[in-house]
Amino acid sequence: MAAKKPSKAQRAKARLAPPERREKSPPERREKSENAKPPKKPNRPRLDDGSAAPRPVQPGDIYAYPLPDGRFGAVRILAVKGKSQHVAHTPYIGAKPPRIDDPQLLEVLRQHRFAFKGSRAEDWLDGKPGPELVRVGHIPLTAAEQKQQCNAYAGAFKNIYPEVHAEWRWAHDRASFEREMGAEQEADEAERTKQRARPQKPEDPMADRSFWRLIDLLAWDKSGDDDAVIGPLVAELGAGSERRIRQFAETLSHKLYLLDTRAHAEHMGEDGWKGDDAPFSVDAFLYARCVVVANGEAFYAKVLSDPTAMPQDLEFEALLGVPGLAWELKTGDDPEWSTAVDHETFANGAGWR
Repeated sequence: MAAKKPSKAQRAKARLAPPERREKSPPERREKSENAKPPKKPNRPRLDDGSAAPRPVQPGDIYAYPLPDGRFGAVRILAVKGKSQHVAHTPYIGAKPPRIDDPQLLEVLRQHRFAFKGSRAEDWLDGKPGPELVRVGHIPLTAAEQKQQCNAYAGAFKNIYPEVHAEWRWAHDRASFEREMGAEQEADEAERTKQRARPQKPEDPMADRSFWRLIDLLAWDKSGDDDAVIGPLVAELGAGSERRIRQFAETLSHKLYLLDTRAHAEHMGEDGWKGDDAPFSVDAFLYARCVVVANGEAFYAKVLSDPTAMPQDLEFEALLGVPGLAWELKTGDDPEWSTAVDHETFANGAGWR
C-alpha cells in the first residue's frame, strides 16, 4: 500500500531554510509559353516509406503499437509537457491497427490484474513515439479529458508497456501469466539481493566541492514550481560536457544511496518505516532523501550522521530528473545510460540489516 503523497503546501516547503520598411515592387508579368512547364513544388521531408515527415505529437493523437503476440494495441495522448506525454491506454486490441472511428479509442483501459482495482491505465512517457508505432489519427479532447491528471511515470516512450495485452492475458490466460510474472519477479529479486549484498561505489564521480556548488544553484525563491527551482541547475549542467552530466548523476545516486537506511526511513514522518507488516512507500522515501540532498552540503552531512534529523513529510522528486533534462538539453536525446549506483529504496543492503 502506497503512502499518501504530500500536499502541494508540503511540497512547496521542500526547501527547509532558503538561503525601414521598403515597398514591394509588383511581380513582373510574363507571357505564358506553350512549352512552359509548371513550377516544381518544394519537396517535403519524406520518411523511408514515402510518407510525409511526422508532425509533433499533440493531445488527441492516437498511436497503435505492436503487442507481444503480434496483435496491436492503441494509446491516446492526453497532454504534452516539453518532451513528455500523458498517455492513456485504450481497451482496443486487434490483428490490425484500429480505424480512427473505433469507439474504443475514446475509452481508457481499466486494470484488474494482480493488485489493480480498476484503475486507469495511463502514465507519463518521455521522448517521441518510436518507428514501431503507427499514427492512426487525431480525436480532439473533451473538456473533461483536458483536465485529467496523472502522476505515474513509466520511462521512455520506446519502452511502452503493453497494458492491454497484460489485461487480456489476465482474463484469458491467467494461470500461465501468473507463473511467468512470478518467475520474473523471483529472478529480479534474486538479482537485487545479490547486488545489495555488496557495497556500491560510483564510477567516475564528481568532486564533492563541484557537486555541492551545483546543488546551491537550486532557485528556492521559486519554491512551489519544481521546474523553476531546478531550472538554473539543469541549464548549468546542460551547458557543460556530457561527462560532467554523468558525473553529477553518479554522485547524486551515491549520496541518495548512503541515506537509504532503515533508521532514516523510520524518521521521515507520518509515512515512515513502521515494520515489515506496515504500509510503506519506497517512492516516498526516495523523494524524502532528495530533500536532504537538495538542502545542501551541511544539512546532508548532519542527516547522514544523525537519522533523527531527517526532514518530516517532505519530498522533492524533481531532483531526480535533473541529469536527464540536462542530457536532453545538451544532446537533444534521452539518456541511454544508467548510474553504477542504485538509489532506489532497499538498494543499500547494509543500511537495512
